[in-house]
Parts: sequence; C-alpha cells; structure tokens
Amino acid sequence: MSLNANSISAEQVESSSKTILAEWLSRWFTGQSQVLSGKEIQFPLAEVEFDQGPSQSPPSSKTLIRVRAVSLWDESMDSEQGRVKHDHVRMIFVAKASGEKARERSQKVGELLHWLLNNPSATVDLAEKGIFDIDPMKAEPLASTDHYQYMVQAKMCLQYEVVFRT
Repeated sequence: MSLNANSISAEQVESSSKTILAEWLSRWFTGQSQVLSGKEIQFPLAEVEFDQGPSQSPPSSKTLIRVRAVSLWDESMDSEQGRVKHDHVRMIFVAKASGEKARERSQKVGELLHWLLNNPSATVDLAEKGIFDIDPMKAEPLASTDHYQYMVQAKMCLQYEVVFRT
C-alpha cells in the first residue's frame, strides 16, 4: 500500500512530512479490519490533526490523533548534486477521545500506533518517502479533566536532498 504523497522536499520539509504522516495514519485508522504481518486487526476510526492552536476535547463520537513535531538535531552530507539532509525529530502522537468508551478508544489507538511505528512492514511506505529510523516509545496515558489521552513518542529521521543550482 504505497502512499500518494510526494517525498519530503527541501522547500517544504514541515508540510510535506505532515502530508505523508496524515496519509499514512488515515490509511490505517479507517474503522475497518486491516491485515499486517499475517494478522487481521480491527483498527478504530480516527481523525488526524496537527498541532495548530489550543488542544480541545474531541466530540464524543470521534477519536483524534494529534501530531506534533519537535526538532532534535540535524546533519548533512555531500551528495552528487548538493547535500543530503537528515532532520532528527521527535514526533508526539496523542490519541484523544471523550464520551462513551473514551478510555478504551484512546488506549487502543495509542497501542496500535506504537505497534505500527515499531513494525517495518507498516513503516516501509514512510521510508520510501523519506521518514525512517523510527524508534517509538510505548503508549502512555496522559492526565486530562474532560477526555482520555494516550501518547506515543517516536524519534525519527526526515531525509531530503538540497540541490545546488549552478
């Protein structure tokens, strides 16, 4: 199941990585059964949003996956046409739910996120687009007064090429 999004580009590192991750997440969290590594798994339906503005409680019928990137460090190396850049980031995925069975829904999404990010068969499409070396931590519950949240943090590398024009 390859992704339609373009690979990460030097001109749009942040937006292209968000587009790739949004497409990848929405392919898994469809509310349908999916087969991965020979196992059929029921994935809950979840909407994806990126950290823009204050965090709010999801409507009672929805589960949200909110994604935020924190830059850790970057490095680059010479290539034939310029430089290959590696931006090392920590992606923070927070599964949020409120209403009926909110704890179970947010926990299930958090645990499935961890499992997917840890599974090379699931992340091969990300690697093809420039997101690789993914190292997720286990899903952890987060305190909230009006909804349930589970967080998965994952270190990963964003790779793209900076081409020098002559």
